[in-house]
Amino acid sequence: KIEGSRITIKGPGEYEVGGIKISLIPAEGKAVARLNVDNVSVIVGSGSSIEKIKDKIEGSNIVVFNAESEFNYSSLSSLEASVIIAYGKLREEVGKSLGKEVVSVSKFSTTADKLPTEMQFVILS
Repeated sequence: KIEGSRITIKGPGEYEVGGIKISLIPAEGKAVARLNVDNVSVIVGSGSSIEKIKDKIEGSNIVVFNAESEFNYSSLSSLEASVIIAYGKLREEVGKSLGKEVVSVSKFSTTADKLPTEMQFVILS
């Protein structure tokens, strides 16, 4: 239990907190979140969950995913993201398989006007 939380998300659906729109999409017992923050769309989930529902979601500016297990890495390309951010034990393997230069950072921030024109692959260290 989180004390003082502004919202508790209990399942799939549409939510809004402080001007941030949140859509929770079910993915075989797990969920993928789609956020819209200051005109930047962000998809968050495990790599395998995103792969399972990639046809049900629109492209996104940023994709943040957990690379704990193997999945079809090319499914990330179909989301046409400007930035793909990976964490988890297979994070470097995903970047290499996509043929992208891997940028390692401890934190990442951006705004809509600073998004790169070519896809950037970032791993959280």
